[in-house]
Amino acid sequence: MASVARGLREAWPAGAFVVLVVPLCLFFSVVVPFGNVPDEPAHIGRAQSLLHGQLIGRRGLVMLPGGTAPVLLDGVDVDPAAMQAALVLGAIPPHVSRAALQRARRMGWSGKRTFVEIGTIAGYWPAFYVPAAVALEAARLFGASPFEALFAGRIANALCYGLLGTAALLLARRARFLLFCTLSVPMAFSLGASFNEDGLLIAATVLAAALLTRVSDQADPGPAYPDIRRGRWSYRAAALLLANVVLAKPPYLPLLFMLLVPLPPPTAWAPLRPVLLSRLAVVALIALCVLAWTAVMVLHTSTPAPRPAYHPGPLWPGNPGRVFTGTDPMAQIRVLAADPLRIVTLPVFTILHDIWITRQTVGILGWLDVLLPPWLYRAWFVAIPAALLADLLHPSEAGASATPQPPRLPDTLLLLVGAFGCFLGVYLSQYLIWTNVGLARVEGPQGRYLLPIVPMIAFALPRLRLRGGAGLSAALGIAPTLVAALQLVALPIMLVMVYYVT
Repeated sequence: MASVARGLREAWPAGAFVVLVVPLCLFFSVVVPFGNVPDEPAHIGRAQSLLHGQLIGRRGLVMLPGGTAPVLLDGVDVDPAAMQAALVLGAIPPHVSRAALQRARRMGWSGKRTFVEIGTIAGYWPAFYVPAAVALEAARLFGASPFEALFAGRIANALCYGLLGTAALLLARRARFLLFCTLSVPMAFSLGASFNEDGLLIAATVLAAALLTRVSDQADPGPAYPDIRRGRWSYRAAALLLANVVLAKPPYLPLLFMLLVPLPPPTAWAPLRPVLLSRLAVVALIALCVLAWTAVMVLHTSTPAPRPAYHPGPLWPGNPGRVFTGTDPMAQIRVLAADPLRIVTLPVFTILHDIWITRQTVGILGWLDVLLPPWLYRAWFVAIPAALLADLLHPSEAGASATPQPPRLPDTLLLLVGAFGCFLGVYLSQYLIWTNVGLARVEGPQGRYLLPIVPMIAFALPRLRLRGGAGLSAALGIAPTLVAALQLVALPIMLVMVYYVT
């Protein structure tokens, strides 16, 4: 009976995800109008560009509305038909008219490649665009119109999101409930049901954390130690996943701290030094790849985001009368260098004064213009802490030989420092490339950027030893499952009302 109960506890989050979240993800992929996901038209262009071997975008001259001369911007060379079909349906307000649907359906492939500006997305690492790109091309070869091919690309991403999430929850040996929440909040799976790479990036981060929970952290440096025998495949797969994540979004580079734990205990430092050095070598190699890709992106594609002419903000240390016509990363570095404490204070000040960030993390859909029902936010704000506590109380089911022990205090501290580093990286990158020069707050961060950090926090959770902890953990785990069941009923109705009922 004990083994049956243990098996049910282990399969519960994965089963709930398959039954309650994957169908909703597929529903979103076919019901949400194309273009009504953040930056989706640009992501469609990035996926298409891979079909012609364009692994990274390029700069091109574009005439902006009202401009007098062309401006050099980031973009890709694609048949613009699919992007145009998405733009037709991505208008604000979000209600989709019959006329717009007919225009999108009538569009055909032009058969020509044209330079299209898509901003910084032109330089994104291509790995997470492969499923959508393959599906788009397969649909086109079978005679699908651009409008029909977009369904194929979205469904391919939704299926990949479901597969990655299910694998993560089946493989995880701890922190299952918090990982379940990360995958099940509407913001995450709505991205997974679109061309936006963030959905697959979130799922890949969850899977990497789940794989690393299978790596033993016993103090004995014998055959059970992770990098030597047990956990070798899990470690390598997690390293590959995290490499793609940080190549796609360099601000998440501190996620690589997960590859350094468990740190050798003091009693085993000498014999385990080669293991730690091998892990440091893996992290260093990935970091070098990220630096190389970032350098190629900066040299080959990156351009300032154009802005109407403006004077710098109050933090600018130079001439306040200077006029800027776009973002300027080098000028922003001067702002940070004038007071290095701003590296911390600017992100912290911004998030503390952002009243929408928690709701965005759970889910504000569309172009941040479609709010969920208020009760659903409240439900997730209860369910997520319940999931965290459930994971803290989750017992070791069969001893250290079968279930890896939770992180020791040095491991937890290192991982939490890494999570804070990711937060700073996300906000500082937005300050450098998206915020007008000298402003006293960061512009551009959204709640979805915080979701890849949650698996690292889940991986860092220690275990609280409490009498009756197993039963309390199971009881608390009901909360996120119940919320997922409620949103399975509520969100389809909401989507139809928002987009199709006028």
